[in-house]
Amino acid sequence: MKIKYNILWVENERDWLDSIVDDIKDFVEDLGFQFSYEVASGKSEISDYNKYDLILMDLNLASEPTGDEIIREIRAMDIYTDVVFYSASGIAAIRAKGREKELEGVYYSGRNKELFLGKVQGVIMTTIRKTQDLTNLRGLVMAEVSELDVMMGEILSIFLGLEENLNKFHSRVTSDREKTVHSWLEHPECKKDCTLLIRKAPASDVIKKLDASQKARGVNLVLKTLNSQGKVVYVAPNNKGFMENYNTDIIKMRNDMAHCQSIEIESDGKEILKTLKGDVVFNNEDFIRIRKNIVLYHSLFVTIQRKQRIRRFSSSVS
Repeated sequence: MKIKYNILWVENERDWLDSIVDDIKDFVEDLGFQFSYEVASGKSEISDYNKYDLILMDLNLASEPTGDEIIREIRAMDIYTDVVFYSASGIAAIRAKGREKELEGVYYSGRNKELFLGKVQGVIMTTIRKTQDLTNLRGLVMAEVSELDVMMGEILSIFLGLEENLNKFHSRVTSDREKTVHSWLEHPECKKDCTLLIRKAPASDVIKKLDASQKARGVNLVLKTLNSQGKVVYVAPNNKGFMENYNTDIIKMRNDMAHCQSIEIESDGKEILKTLKGDVVFNNEDFIRIRKNIVLYHSLFVTIQRKQRIRRFSSSVS
Protein backbone atom coordinates (compact mmCIF):
# COMPACT_ATOMS: atom_id res chain seq x y z
CA MET A 1 0.00 0.00 0.00
CA LYS A 2 1.16 3.52 -0.79
CA ILE A 3 0.80 6.62 1.34
CA LYS A 4 -2.20 7.75 -0.74
CA TYR A 5 -5.51 5.97 -0.10
CA ASN A 6 -7.59 6.01 -3.29
CA ILE A 7 -11.37 5.57 -3.37
CA LEU A 8 -13.63 5.19 -6.39
CA TRP A 9 -17.14 6.38 -5.57
CA VAL A 10 -19.83 5.40 -8.07
CA GLU A 11 -22.80 7.62 -7.16
CA ASN A 12 -25.07 9.96 -9.11
CA GLU A 13 -26.50 11.95 -6.17
CA ARG A 14 -23.65 14.39 -5.62
CA ASP A 15 -25.33 16.32 -2.77
CA TRP A 16 -25.55 13.16 -0.66
CA LEU A 17 -21.94 12.29 -1.44
CA ASP A 18 -20.73 15.81 -0.55
CA SER A 19 -22.43 15.56 2.85
CA ILE A 20 -20.33 12.52 3.77
CA VAL A 21 -16.99 12.70 1.97
CA ASP A 22 -15.29 15.05 4.47
CA ASP A 23 -15.96 12.58 7.30
CA ILE A 24 -14.29 9.81 5.30
CA LYS A 25 -11.39 12.13 4.42
CA ASP A 26 -10.82 12.99 8.11
CA PHE A 27 -10.89 9.30 9.05
CA VAL A 28 -8.33 8.35 6.38
CA GLU A 29 -6.03 11.25 7.28
CA ASP A 30 -6.21 10.40 11.00
CA LEU A 31 -4.73 7.03 10.03
CA GLY A 32 -1.78 8.77 8.39
CA PHE A 33 -2.73 8.54 4.72
CA GLN A 34 -3.33 11.10 2.01
CA PHE A 35 -6.96 10.94 0.93
CA SER A 36 -7.89 10.81 -2.73
CA TYR A 37 -11.21 9.99 -4.37
CA GLU A 38 -12.82 10.05 -7.78
CA VAL A 39 -16.54 10.19 -8.49
CA ALA A 40 -18.30 8.44 -11.37
CA SER A 41 -22.02 8.41 -12.06
CA GLY A 42 -21.79 5.25 -14.16
CA LYS A 43 -19.57 2.73 -15.88
CA SER A 44 -18.76 4.97 -18.85
CA GLU A 45 -16.81 7.37 -16.58
CA ILE A 46 -14.49 4.69 -15.16
CA SER A 47 -11.28 3.95 -17.04
CA ASP A 48 -9.18 1.89 -14.62
CA TYR A 49 -10.35 -0.05 -11.56
CA ASN A 50 -6.88 -1.24 -10.52
CA LYS A 51 -5.66 2.01 -8.97
CA TYR A 52 -8.22 2.10 -6.14
CA ASP A 53 -7.94 0.76 -2.59
CA LEU A 54 -11.71 0.78 -2.07
CA ILE A 55 -14.82 1.10 -4.25
CA LEU A 56 -18.09 2.58 -2.98
CA MET A 57 -20.91 1.47 -5.26
CA ASP A 58 -24.54 2.60 -5.30
CA LEU A 59 -27.07 0.09 -6.63
CA ASN A 60 -29.31 2.45 -8.55
CA LEU A 61 -27.39 4.69 -10.95
CA ALA A 62 -28.66 7.28 -13.39
CA SER A 63 -27.75 5.09 -16.36
CA GLU A 64 -27.24 1.42 -17.10
CA PRO A 65 -25.66 -0.82 -15.99
CA THR A 66 -26.68 -0.95 -12.31
CA GLY A 67 -24.19 -1.20 -9.48
CA ASP A 68 -24.45 -4.96 -9.07
CA GLU A 69 -23.75 -5.48 -12.77
CA ILE A 70 -20.66 -3.25 -12.58
CA ILE A 71 -19.37 -5.26 -9.60
CA ARG A 72 -19.80 -8.50 -11.56
CA GLU A 73 -17.81 -7.00 -14.44
CA ILE A 74 -15.06 -5.91 -12.03
CA ARG A 75 -14.75 -9.42 -10.60
CA ALA A 76 -14.78 -10.90 -14.11
CA MET A 77 -11.61 -8.86 -14.76
CA ASP A 78 -9.96 -10.56 -11.74
CA ILE A 79 -9.98 -7.34 -9.76
CA TYR A 80 -10.73 -8.08 -6.11
CA THR A 81 -10.68 -4.61 -4.58
CA ASP A 82 -13.06 -4.42 -1.60
CA VAL A 83 -16.47 -2.92 -2.41
CA VAL A 84 -19.07 -1.27 -0.18
CA PHE A 85 -22.34 -1.88 -2.01
CA TYR A 86 -25.25 0.24 -0.80
CA SER A 87 -28.81 1.27 -1.63
CA ALA A 88 -31.65 3.41 -0.33
CA SER A 89 -33.73 0.20 -0.34
CA GLY A 90 -31.94 -0.90 2.82
CA ILE A 91 -29.36 -3.49 3.77
CA ALA A 92 -31.71 -6.49 3.51
CA ALA A 93 -32.61 -5.66 -0.09
CA ILE A 94 -29.01 -5.00 -1.07
CA ARG A 95 -27.86 -8.29 0.51
CA ALA A 96 -30.54 -10.13 -1.48
CA LYS A 97 -29.26 -8.51 -4.65
CA GLY A 98 -25.73 -9.60 -3.79
CA ARG A 99 -26.83 -13.20 -3.25
CA GLU A 100 -28.81 -13.13 -6.48
CA LYS A 101 -25.77 -12.02 -8.49
CA GLU A 102 -23.30 -14.11 -6.38
CA LEU A 103 -21.11 -11.09 -5.69
CA GLU A 104 -17.77 -11.72 -3.97
CA GLY A 105 -15.71 -9.49 -1.68
CA VAL A 106 -18.62 -7.13 -1.05
CA TYR A 107 -19.76 -5.33 2.12
CA TYR A 108 -23.39 -4.18 2.29
CA SER A 109 -24.97 -0.99 3.63
CA GLY A 110 -28.05 1.18 3.39
CA ARG A 111 -27.88 4.94 2.72
CA ASN A 112 -28.34 5.97 6.34
CA LYS A 113 -25.39 8.32 6.86
CA GLU A 114 -24.31 7.07 10.28
CA LEU A 115 -24.53 3.39 9.36
CA PHE A 116 -22.89 3.98 5.98
CA LEU A 117 -19.97 5.85 7.56
CA GLY A 118 -19.50 3.11 10.14
CA LYS A 119 -19.40 0.47 7.41
CA VAL A 120 -16.97 2.41 5.22
CA GLN A 121 -14.65 3.17 8.13
CA GLY A 122 -14.66 -0.48 9.18
CA VAL A 123 -13.78 -1.63 5.66
CA ILE A 124 -11.00 0.98 5.41
CA MET A 125 -9.50 -0.35 8.63
CA THR A 126 -9.72 -3.89 7.21
CA THR A 127 -7.90 -2.94 4.00
CA ILE A 128 -5.18 -1.19 5.97
CA ARG A 129 -4.66 -4.07 8.42
CA LYS A 130 -4.03 -6.42 5.50
CA THR A 131 -0.81 -4.56 4.72
CA GLN A 132 0.05 -2.97 8.08
CA ASP A 133 3.14 -4.83 9.17
CA LEU A 134 6.82 -3.97 9.34
CA THR A 135 7.67 -5.64 6.06
CA ASN A 136 5.12 -3.56 4.18
CA LEU A 137 6.00 -0.45 6.19
CA ARG A 138 9.65 -0.80 5.17
CA GLY A 139 8.63 -0.88 1.53
CA LEU A 140 6.39 2.15 1.95
CA VAL A 141 9.11 4.09 3.80
CA MET A 142 11.79 3.33 1.21
CA ALA A 143 9.51 4.42 -1.66
CA GLU A 144 8.06 7.52 -0.03
CA VAL A 145 11.32 8.79 1.47
CA SER A 146 12.96 8.40 -1.95
CA GLU A 147 10.17 10.62 -3.27
CA LEU A 148 10.92 13.17 -0.52
CA ASP A 149 14.59 13.11 -1.61
CA VAL A 150 13.52 13.87 -5.18
CA MET A 151 11.31 16.73 -3.99
CA MET A 152 14.18 18.22 -1.96
CA GLY A 153 16.36 18.03 -5.08
CA GLU A 154 13.69 19.92 -7.04
CA ILE A 155 13.53 22.59 -4.34
CA LEU A 156 17.31 23.01 -4.43
CA SER A 157 17.34 23.07 -8.23
CA ILE A 158 15.22 26.22 -8.16
CA PHE A 159 17.10 27.75 -5.24
CA LEU A 160 20.56 27.16 -6.72
CA GLY A 161 19.57 28.76 -10.00
CA LEU A 162 20.94 32.03 -8.59
CA GLU A 163 24.72 32.23 -8.28
CA GLU A 164 24.55 33.98 -4.93
CA ASN A 165 22.43 31.16 -3.56
CA LEU A 166 24.89 28.59 -4.90
CA ASN A 167 27.76 30.32 -3.09
CA LYS A 168 25.69 30.58 0.06
CA PHE A 169 24.79 26.90 -0.21
CA HIS A 170 28.45 25.88 -0.47
CA SER A 171 29.39 27.91 2.60
CA ARG A 172 26.49 26.61 4.69
CA VAL A 173 26.08 23.01 3.48
CA THR A 174 29.07 21.52 1.64
CA SER A 175 31.92 23.30 3.41
CA ASP A 176 31.99 20.55 6.04
CA ARG A 177 33.38 18.19 3.37
CA GLU A 178 36.31 20.54 2.80
CA LYS A 179 36.96 20.73 6.53
CA THR A 180 37.03 16.94 6.70
CA VAL A 181 39.48 16.73 3.80
CA HIS A 182 41.69 19.40 5.38
CA SER A 183 41.76 17.50 8.67
CA TRP A 184 43.30 14.55 6.85
CA LEU A 185 46.18 16.60 5.43
CA GLU A 186 48.74 16.38 8.22
CA HIS A 187 51.97 16.85 6.24
CA PRO A 188 53.73 19.99 7.56
CA GLU A 189 54.39 21.31 4.03
CA CYS A 190 50.73 21.07 3.04
CA LYS A 191 49.00 24.46 3.01
CA LYS A 192 45.56 22.85 3.24
CA ASP A 193 44.24 25.09 0.47
CA CYS A 194 42.44 22.40 -1.53
CA THR A 195 38.96 23.11 -2.85
CA LEU A 196 36.22 20.60 -3.54
CA LEU A 197 35.48 20.10 -7.21
CA ILE A 198 31.81 20.42 -6.31
CA ARG A 199 32.33 24.17 -5.88
CA LYS A 200 33.05 24.46 -9.61
CA ALA A 201 30.20 22.21 -10.72
CA PRO A 202 26.81 23.35 -12.06
CA ALA A 203 23.86 23.17 -9.67
CA SER A 204 22.47 20.03 -11.31
CA ASP A 205 25.71 18.15 -10.63
CA VAL A 206 25.91 19.48 -7.09
CA ILE A 207 22.45 18.13 -6.26
CA LYS A 208 23.32 14.66 -7.62
CA LYS A 209 26.22 14.39 -5.19
CA LEU A 210 24.25 15.31 -2.06
CA ASP A 211 23.09 12.77 0.48
CA ALA A 212 19.71 13.05 2.25
CA SER A 213 21.16 14.93 5.20
CA GLN A 214 22.82 17.55 2.98
CA LYS A 215 19.63 17.98 0.97
CA ALA A 216 17.72 18.54 4.18
CA ARG A 217 20.28 21.12 5.29
CA GLY A 218 19.82 22.79 1.91
CA VAL A 219 16.05 22.88 2.37
CA ASN A 220 16.64 24.36 5.81
CA LEU A 221 18.59 27.14 4.09
CA VAL A 222 15.70 27.65 1.67
CA LEU A 223 13.29 27.94 4.61
CA LYS A 224 15.52 30.56 6.22
CA THR A 225 15.58 32.48 2.95
CA LEU A 226 11.80 32.37 2.76
CA ASN A 227 11.57 33.56 6.35
CA SER A 228 13.85 36.50 5.53
CA GLN A 229 11.37 37.43 2.79
CA GLY A 230 8.48 37.34 5.24
CA LYS A 231 7.20 33.95 4.01
CA VAL A 232 6.89 31.65 6.99
CA VAL A 233 6.34 28.19 5.53
CA TYR A 234 7.45 25.83 8.30
CA VAL A 235 6.24 26.11 11.88
CA ALA A 236 7.72 23.37 14.05
CA PRO A 237 5.31 21.41 16.28
CA ASN A 238 7.93 21.65 19.02
CA ASN A 239 10.78 23.99 19.96
CA LYS A 240 13.14 22.34 17.46
CA GLY A 241 13.98 23.45 13.93
CA PHE A 242 13.28 21.81 10.59
CA MET A 243 16.64 20.09 10.30
CA GLU A 244 16.48 18.41 13.69
CA ASN A 245 12.88 17.32 13.19
CA TYR A 246 13.44 15.99 9.68
CA ASN A 247 16.49 14.07 10.84
CA THR A 248 14.48 12.42 13.63
CA ASP A 249 11.19 11.92 11.78
CA ILE A 250 12.53 10.79 8.41
CA ILE A 251 16.28 10.24 8.03
CA LYS A 252 16.88 8.27 11.24
CA MET A 253 13.68 6.29 10.77
CA ARG A 254 14.59 5.47 7.16
CA ASN A 255 18.11 4.41 8.17
CA ASP A 256 16.73 2.09 10.87
CA MET A 257 14.41 0.50 8.32
CA ALA A 258 17.11 0.18 5.67
CA HIS A 259 19.77 -1.31 7.93
CA CYS A 260 17.68 -3.65 10.05
CA GLN A 261 18.95 -7.20 10.54
CA SER A 262 15.61 -8.94 11.07
CA ILE A 263 12.00 -8.54 12.18
CA GLU A 264 10.42 -10.40 15.11
CA ILE A 265 6.78 -10.54 16.25
CA GLU A 266 5.98 -10.86 19.96
CA SER A 267 3.00 -12.78 21.35
CA ASP A 268 1.10 -9.54 22.03
CA GLY A 269 1.37 -8.56 18.35
CA LYS A 270 4.13 -5.99 18.72
CA GLU A 271 6.69 -6.09 15.93
CA ILE A 272 10.38 -5.61 16.68
CA LEU A 273 12.88 -4.24 14.21
CA LYS A 274 16.32 -5.65 15.03
CA THR A 275 18.94 -3.03 14.17
CA LEU A 276 22.66 -2.63 14.80
CA LYS A 277 21.82 -0.01 17.43
CA GLY A 278 19.28 -2.18 19.24
CA ASP A 279 15.66 -3.24 19.06
CA VAL A 280 12.95 -0.86 17.88
CA VAL A 281 9.40 -1.84 18.86
CA PHE A 282 6.43 -0.87 16.65
CA ASN A 283 2.70 -0.83 17.30
CA ASN A 284 -0.32 0.61 15.49
CA GLU A 285 0.33 4.12 16.81
CA ASP A 286 3.88 4.00 15.44
CA PHE A 287 2.63 3.03 11.98
CA ILE A 288 0.22 5.97 12.02
CA ARG A 289 2.88 8.40 13.27
CA ILE A 290 5.35 7.39 10.55
CA ARG A 291 2.75 7.77 7.80
CA LYS A 292 1.64 11.15 9.17
CA ASN A 293 5.24 12.40 9.22
CA ILE A 294 5.74 11.38 5.59
CA VAL A 295 2.52 13.14 4.57
CA LEU A 296 3.50 16.25 6.59
CA TYR A 297 6.87 16.67 4.87
CA HIS A 298 5.43 15.86 1.44
CA SER A 299 2.88 18.66 1.97
CA LEU A 300 5.61 21.01 3.23
CA PHE A 301 7.80 20.41 0.18
CA VAL A 302 4.86 21.00 -2.16
CA THR A 303 4.25 24.33 -0.39
CA ILE A 304 7.91 25.34 -0.68
CA GLN A 305 7.94 24.54 -4.41
CA ARG A 306 4.80 26.62 -4.89
CA LYS A 307 6.34 29.58 -3.05
CA GLN A 308 9.48 29.28 -5.14
CA ARG A 309 7.58 29.34 -8.40
CA ILE A 310 5.75 32.50 -7.34
CA ARG A 311 8.99 34.34 -6.73
CA ARG A 312 12.60 33.41 -7.39
CA PHE A 313 14.91 33.96 -4.48
CA SER A 314 17.06 37.05 -4.57
CA SER A 315 17.68 38.07 -0.98
CA SER A 316 20.37 36.64 1.24
CA VAL A 317 20.25 35.14 4.70
CA SER A 318 21.69 37.35 7.37
